[in-house]
Amino acid sequence: MSHLVAYIEDDELIAEFIDKFNIQGTGWMGRAKQWIPTIADRIGSSNFYQYQYCNVEIKDYKAALPCEAKYLRAIYNGAFKLNLNNSIHQINKGQCVYNYDSRNVTINRKFVTTSFEEGTLTFYYWGIPVDEAGHVWVPDDEYFKDAIKWGMFSYLLLRGYKHPIFNWEMANQQFETFIPRARNSVGRMSMMKWEQFKEKNDLFTFDDHNFTEVYHNTL
Repeated sequence: MSHLVAYIEDDELIAEFIDKFNIQGTGWMGRAKQWIPTIADRIGSSNFYQYQYCNVEIKDYKAALPCEAKYLRAIYNGAFKLNLNNSIHQINKGQCVYNYDSRNVTINRKFVTTSFEEGTLTFYYWGIPVDEAGHVWVPDDEYFKDAIKWGMFSYLLLRGYKHPIFNWEMANQQFETFIPRARNSVGRMSMMKWEQFKEKNDLFTFDDHNFTEVYHNTL
């Protein structure tokens, strides 16, 4: 069962990671902030993500994509909701098409092309919680944090870092051990609950409050 959790900033998590494994040097720290979302995605906890939206300007039939295609929930062009016309397999490959009437939006990996030269697209999607300074926020749960730390440690060792006790195989084994513990502790939607949640999402315009309310009503 999922539950509400508090969050901590990525810098605080990295400080705990350094202390836990007595990590020396700082050359890896910039990359570590990029590892955290990847590791959290591997863990697969739905409580790591938040329902978000953003407006993106179209210029010369092109626009930026704010997330991976698989995390998109809806695209609007003004008051018009565009319909998805692709299979799950194509979406997971990052290639899909949304349309409404004569309006077409084609997604190819990280970019969007449109059938109209200019305008605004509003994307609704599952996103990593990030503050205004660009810091990633992570659930302040011991099992989840331990899984992230072991994942970071295995990434660091894989890239040649030498530790007096642990090697990559040992660290990765610990990471794999903590993944189910983190999922159970923080929460992960079953496929049935996820489908129910997706159906319910279409009825709402979200902000943080009613997203939390709708999400937890599906559990």
